[in-house]
Amino acid sequence: MIAGMATSNQDVALGDEQFVALTTYKRSGDGVTTPVWVAPAPRDPGTLYVVTGAATGKAKRLRNGSRVRIQPCGRTGTLRGVPVEGSGRIVADATERSVAEAALRGKYGFQYRLSGLATRLRRKGGGQVFLALVPGERAADGGAPDAEARDAATGSGEQA
Repeated sequence: MIAGMATSNQDVALGDEQFVALTTYKRSGDGVTTPVWVAPAPRDPGTLYVVTGAATGKAKRLRNGSRVRIQPCGRTGTLRGVPVEGSGRIVADATERSVAEAALRGKYGFQYRLSGLATRLRRKGGGQVFLALVPGERAADGGAPDAEARDAATGSGEQA
């Protein structure tokens, strides 16, 4: 096994966490860490889903590069456990967005629904996006922007 790569047991453990610290990277290479809710993908235990506002820094940074680091943490971001490098992307496919939302709603229940309502009331436009994270997967693009995800998140590009 390559150093820094996750095992499937680590993937499952990360999906079982209430919060993980998600680090996304600026163009300068500096990481920015934020505690987020996470839920495992029901049909792919190696993929984790996160929900965030479309205009948040983490969504913007993932439009520019796919490199992420994921680590178990508490509600306030207090780190624990071992960090795992991986890749992330904004979910562009409508079917996968529905799967991601169902996974998060199933795990967090009433809290998820309440958080979604609060987000809609606070934000003007932008809405929510779902992030798909794959622990242990090296960013094949070296962290370069994903044009399809950027277009989906910003509403530009061709409509299917």
